[in-house]
Amino acid sequence: MSFLPQRRRPSNGPRTKSSGRRSRFRTSGVFNTGRQSTVGRRTTLELLEARWLLAGDSFEPNDSFGSASVLGTGDQLHTNLSIHVGGDVDYYKWTASGDGTAIFDALFLHAQGDLELEVYDAAFQRIGVSATQSNNERIVLPVTAGSDYYVKAFEFTTILTQPDYDLQITEILPDVYESGVGNDTSVNAAPLTVGTYSGLTIHRSGNEDWYSFVAPTDGNLRVDALFSHALGNLDLKLFDSGLSEINSSGGSVDNEMMVEPLTSGQLVYIRAIGEGGDIQHDYDLQLAFSQPPVISSIPSISVFPGQTGSAEFTVSDPDTAVELLVLAGVPDNPQVVPTGNVWFEGSGATRTLFVKPTSSSGFTDIDVTVTDPEGNSATTTVSFSVGGFSFNFAPTISDIPGQTTSEDSPLAAINFTVGDFLGDVDLLTFTVTSSDQSLVPDGNLAVSGTGANRTLSITPAPNVHGGPATITVVVTDPEGLSATDTFPVTISPAVADTPNLSVSTAAGNEDTAIPLTINASLVDTDGSERLSLSISGVPAGAKLSAGIDQGGGVWDVAPSQLPGLTITPPLNSTAGFTLNVTATATETSVASSASASASLGVTVNAVPDAPTITSITSQATLTSVPLAPLAFTIDDAETPATALTVTANSSNAALVPNLPANLTLGGSGASRTLTVTPAPGQVGTSLITLTVTDGAAQQAVETFLLTVRDVNTAPTITAIADVTIGEDLSTAALAFTVDDGTETAAGALAVFASTSNATLVPVENIVLAGVGASRTVVVTPAANQTGSATISLLVDDGDGGHATEDFLVTVTAANDAPTISTILSQSTPVDTATGALAFLVDDIETPASSLVVTATSSNATLVPNLPANLTLGGSGAARTLTVTPATGESGTTTITLTVDDGTTTSTSQFVLSVGNTNTAPTISDVADLSVNEDTATAAIPFTVSDGSETLAGDLTVSAASSNPALVPLENIVFGGSGTNRTVTLTPAADQVGSTTITLTVDDGDGGHATDTFLLTVNAVGDAPTITPLASQSTLMGVPLSPLPFV
Repeated sequence: MSFLPQRRRPSNGPRTKSSGRRSRFRTSGVFNTGRQSTVGRRTTLELLEARWLLAGDSFEPNDSFGSASVLGTGDQLHTNLSIHVGGDVDYYKWTASGDGTAIFDALFLHAQGDLELEVYDAAFQRIGVSATQSNNERIVLPVTAGSDYYVKAFEFTTILTQPDYDLQITEILPDVYESGVGNDTSVNAAPLTVGTYSGLTIHRSGNEDWYSFVAPTDGNLRVDALFSHALGNLDLKLFDSGLSEINSSGGSVDNEMMVEPLTSGQLVYIRAIGEGGDIQHDYDLQLAFSQPPVISSIPSISVFPGQTGSAEFTVSDPDTAVELLVLAGVPDNPQVVPTGNVWFEGSGATRTLFVKPTSSSGFTDIDVTVTDPEGNSATTTVSFSVGGFSFNFAPTISDIPGQTTSEDSPLAAINFTVGDFLGDVDLLTFTVTSSDQSLVPDGNLAVSGTGANRTLSITPAPNVHGGPATITVVVTDPEGLSATDTFPVTISPAVADTPNLSVSTAAGNEDTAIPLTINASLVDTDGSERLSLSISGVPAGAKLSAGIDQGGGVWDVAPSQLPGLTITPPLNSTAGFTLNVTATATETSVASSASASASLGVTVNAVPDAPTITSITSQATLTSVPLAPLAFTIDDAETPATALTVTANSSNAALVPNLPANLTLGGSGASRTLTVTPAPGQVGTSLITLTVTDGAAQQAVETFLLTVRDVNTAPTITAIADVTIGEDLSTAALAFTVDDGTETAAGALAVFASTSNATLVPVENIVLAGVGASRTVVVTPAANQTGSATISLLVDDGDGGHATEDFLVTVTAANDAPTISTILSQSTPVDTATGALAFLVDDIETPASSLVVTATSSNATLVPNLPANLTLGGSGAARTLTVTPATGESGTTTITLTVDDGTTTSTSQFVLSVGNTNTAPTISDVADLSVNEDTATAAIPFTVSDGSETLAGDLTVSAASSNPALVPLENIVFGGSGTNRTVTLTPAADQVGSTTITLTVDDGDGGHATDTFLLTVNAVGDAPTITPLASQSTLMGVPLSPLPFV
């Protein structure tokens, strides 16, 4: 395996250091220029100065910032420099090659005089100064790539000496030229896996490379640093996740190596640091990870004197062939069994231990160890006895009391003790299991400690409560004997968990639905919490695609409505806005809630709006007769109406020429007119197109049909006699005929109907039928309605001719049967009356107070038909019945309630059980939900149960709606069978609002249970309706008669 590509500094070979002092020569008043040479990776400037013998360096080339000697970039070493006399100054200019740290050193060649260093930035502001010493000087500063810095060296005293010095600048930069893995610190340590990483580099002593490694399992990590050359020295160290050193290679001259045992998932850091000189360290890093072998337990061996004992066991290794594993056995009592009398046979995974004692009686433990080629090992201990007998006692474990904690709270460490009379307690093994994996998984149980004192840690599963779960702790000795202790763990409900909530900014175009990305979910998924969402900041005029508008810019949204949720900005608005989303989790068992909030910005992109033009209906006129001016309105969101341009065009230029005299536009601003004048003597049709343009390539078009015809003869329709029918009945098929002579075939004549009383007779309840001349009409009044309505039939020939016929339909009243609500099955103990059982009565025609109610029992022995046993109460619509069974009687009877309005009756029955006490069934909770108008819900699942008393398939389920106008009972449909049931709700057409749905499960023995939930039906805009109008025609100057429509 190769590592990431290296990025190295340019190199022309190994760096060397110049030997000896640079040659100098002097002339009066003249100085020599410097000579610069580049060797290896570092730049060496050989600055040959002319030294003026008199006071002052007025002729040196670097006496000021402006004349500073340019040293270049990166690492620098300039030797044998001189300051000629006290008070003299040398200036140097240097450029940093990278972001990092620079070390500026003045290295004295002798101890005379006193030299000081100062460093200035490119603005000549001093940023560093050395401590005045008689020997070497140093300044350490952070530097920025590409920035210029000025180094000032000067004699600190006025002693007339000549300090000679070397100037060295060393950059310490992040390893931008190293392996390219950004591993200069533990923070950006490169993550490694098992393998070899080649071509790595540390450039100088003190530079570091950091790597990280996570143990995949329990095992040993081996780290090798393999040198590409023997120059310098590389040291390896291993640190734990807290950066505490746990291992070291020792820093040998050649290859480095260290081995460390790790546990599964353990994070460690590997540091390689260059040592032993300012050189480039090239190395390969090799990581190997091996797991220890595994050896099974070995049963105890007991033999008679002179016998050889044996026992079979197994070995394995996750990453080594079992044939390479080495076995060794060491007895702890060599007087009974010498080490040489323990051997092994077998191959592969199955092996056999053989033990030959030398004593005639005694005991010894034998440690059997398996070792792999990497040195990893595992050991088990077997007990051996000679003399024909052996004995063992089971281990012991102290009692652990029952435990209780709150949801999401680990239990405190549980201390307990173990013992083994003859054995070593450190060889005892533990198995801990839970009876409820959903509450306390086995993986969350752990035993720790050594010797007799042990600790059990228990971490319940997150976000669950309940119990108890039975925890079983089994302690086993090497001989297989064990002891067990069990105790319960109960998890009580806690506060609600803050739900998950994430949002994303949204953007979309003006006047379009903008998708919203809102994700919310419960952290606690055991069903004890409910999630609700609220969105505030919705601008006035904006609308969400789902949810309930609470006013004030606040909407309530169900979690199921988040997918596909959109918001439509206010009409023609391009203003952005911010939505605030709050998700609330409510823990129903403890009335606790927790919320998470987030805000998302919505950007609305402006989109040019096309102008608008109102519609013009189809028009008709006679030959050579112009239309009256047709009014229409134009508008544009961005352009004044006065700046809009309107043009008109005719598709039939022979009928209506495309000339201003035939298509005459008028009006101004938003209110415009069009006068259409057909060509003389022409008949036919033409599509007239009006186009309005805003000057910005946006336009709107309105087209209508113009029909020009000769004078038309109206069709005829025969009379229909007035009709009287009873309430809730339909008329017979009332026959009539239509005709248009020779102008229009009877089959082409269209017939339309209207009503003067849509409450009594809705238009949709007038059904026309028939073909040709023979037609029929059937009129069906609305349910429970009486009165009169005039029915108008209109026949149209399609050429502007029409005729009408009116007839009266009278609906007389008829008596409706009263109604009575249902009482569920009841049960009561022997000699115990029921409570007052409430029920409702009603009648469309008769006041509830006038309705008569009677009650009878099918089993007069159990419940006699006497007022004392069947006691009616209440008044008006709200009535009650109290049933008192006969003394000492038990059994069942059917109670029948009859309500009478004086003409008709209705009954309701229920079963009363007297005797054994019945347990009510149960029904699961159904969450509140919402749907859009005219949309049925999905099949909503719920469960019913009655324990062992009643089969789930025998339980009956019924429903009630608090708003039957929104959800009628007949629109509540049940499905499923047995325990698993479903209910589907279909709101009435065009109805919106809320209703409480009550589901009731009954076991037939008087036991029942209910669950209620809220159904909200959101409004969805419906298009308005209008009855059709046939084409019309009239003579010039003659107005049309009023045209009825609904």
